Amino acid sequence: MIMRFFGLLAVLGLISSVTTGALAQAPPSMAVAKKVTVRYLCGGLRVTAVYDNVKNRVSFVWGAKDNHLPHVMSADGVRYANDRLEWWEKGKDVTLSSMPEHNVLTTCTVRT
Repeated sequence: MIMRFFGLLAVLGLISSVTTGALAQAPPSMAVAKKVTVRYLCGGLRVTAVYDNVKNRVSFVWGAKDNHLPHVMSADGVRYANDRLEWWEKGKDVTLSSMPEHNVLTTCTVRT
């Protein structure tokens, strides 16, 4: 019984050292960026969106106004919304809609 206990401790110690080493050697590219800037073409207009992973929101200028939309639940894609606008990202495309009617204002594609 005592041997099993020490054997278990040895195995747990080995697992701990292996996983700690793997985490220490993880490439820095796996870290989530605090902010990501993406440039879109939205119905002929150039729109720059800043995804803030600290504040959990997207910011962009639309209608000569700074907009900061918080992340909200979505069954598909990534969705940001407030009581006036919805920014819904699916793949490389974004749909900007008015709220609460969900009238599509424009569709945006990533600029290359």
